[in-house]
Parts: sequence; C-alpha cells; structure tokens
Amino acid sequence: MGQLPNMPWSIHSIMLFFALGDVLLVSTEPVRTAMIQIVKTSVVEGEKVEFRCVISAVHGEQAENKGRNWFHLYKNREKISSQPEPGGRGAVTFTKQDITKNDAGNYTCMYGNENPGDVKNISHGSSVYLNVQELSYQLTLQLDKHNPMEGMDVSFKCMIPAELRDAAGEESFFHLYKDGSRVDSQAAPKGVPGVAFDFKNVKRSDTGSYTCVYGKEKLVNSANSKRSRPVYLHVTEYMTATSQQKLTGEMTTPNTSIKTQHTDGRGKCE
Repeated sequence: MGQLPNMPWSIHSIMLFFALGDVLLVSTEPVRTAMIQIVKTSVVEGEKVEFRCVISAVHGEQAENKGRNWFHLYKNREKISSQPEPGGRGAVTFTKQDITKNDAGNYTCMYGNENPGDVKNISHGSSVYLNVQELSYQLTLQLDKHNPMEGMDVSFKCMIPAELRDAAGEESFFHLYKDGSRVDSQAAPKGVPGVAFDFKNVKRSDTGSYTCVYGKEKLVNSANSKRSRPVYLHVTEYMTATSQQKLTGEMTTPNTSIKTQHTDGRGKCE
C-alpha cells in the first residue's frame, strides 16, 4: 500500500483553520468570556437581582471599536439578555425584577458581537448559581369577577388564613399591588382578619396581576412581608350593540332577511 503524500499542513493546522472560520461560534479564547458578579446568590421570590458582567483589563486593552462589542447574559447556557458596552467602560449590569423560582439556575456572561449565534459549546468562564427560595404565601386574595367588562364593579378580598392569624403580628395594614406597584392600602379593622378592596367602573387599563401584602403602613420591602399569591384581573371591552354588529358583520343581514320573509309571507318564503 502506497504512503500518503506529505500534506502541507498538520491536523492541528486543519483544526485551527476551521476554528478561525467563525471565531464567535467555536473560539474558546478568554477574550470571549466575562466575569460575572452578584451580591446575593440566594434570594426569595419577588426580590430584585443584579448581575454585574466585567471584562478583564487585558481584554479591555486589546479591544478595538468598542461600539460593536456587547455583553450577553446566559442562564443554563441559554441567552436571556444583551446590552452594548457603554462608553468602553468594560462592564454592564443586568437587572431582573420580581425573581421567581423559574429564575434559579447557573448564570454566565459573554462578551462579543451583538449576535453571537450558538455558543452553547464555548467555555463561558466564571459562573454563579442563583438559588431562589419559594415565597411562603401567608395571605388569601379572592376576586369576585376575573373577567369583567368595562364599567362593572369588582372586589378583591384579602384575608389572613385562620391557621396563621396568631402569628400575623401587629403590622395591621393591608396593601394591594398591581404588577408590582401599590394601588391601594387599608388599615385592618379590629377583630377582623381581612379587608375588601372595591373598584367601581373598571377600565381596560385595570387589567393586570394583583397581590395583597400585609405589613406596616409604610413598606420598605414588600418581598419580605406577608403576601398572597397573585390573582389576574382581565377587563374586557364593553360590547355595545354597534360593537356586536361589527363583530358579526354581514351575518346579521341574512338572519334579518329570513325573519322578514317569514313575517311578510305569513310563514312562507317568497
């Protein structure tokens, strides 16, 4: 069997050639990774978390045309957010509000082009694991109408369950939140472990996720207070006769025509 001719490049050269074909997709150079920093690695649902992504000084000196360089935040090797590098500072902060159990996972940072493509097989450098503790729901929030029409009245009833009343404390204020912003507050009546938040003539803009919180009159951090599971209110558009006619369209005309034929023909279609 004849010998293979001498190749002008080695197998290492071939691998390097393919690697250079798309540096962003297969490169494992440290210049493509970034350090990730986090203040707390264990948080409770509802808290805010800030991820700080920083590139090394060496990379900062080598980088050219910083306007095209981006930071990317990954969770379990799936990209979840991106930001351009601001003014060559070499760092950005990713903020996640209202953390939930689904946000738990392993987070890493990458530094590169705006669209890095598939980087699942690249070494992502430093990483942090975020542990999210499930919030203990200590209130009950009930809504009498989940899908009211515009102009209707709705009522939220916020109560402390019987088994938790002895440990409820003396904060004595109930607060109603919509999408994380407080919309109403009431002092707890003496001897009554709950309140009702009544809304008159609701509008489409009232649609949202509502949560009840029990604590002091002025809350510093609602995430650390007793709270309920969220309840979703969906306000639908008020259906006038004109609106219904627009929705049915031409279907109204044949029905009217048939009824007229029966009336005019005394039971016979002409």
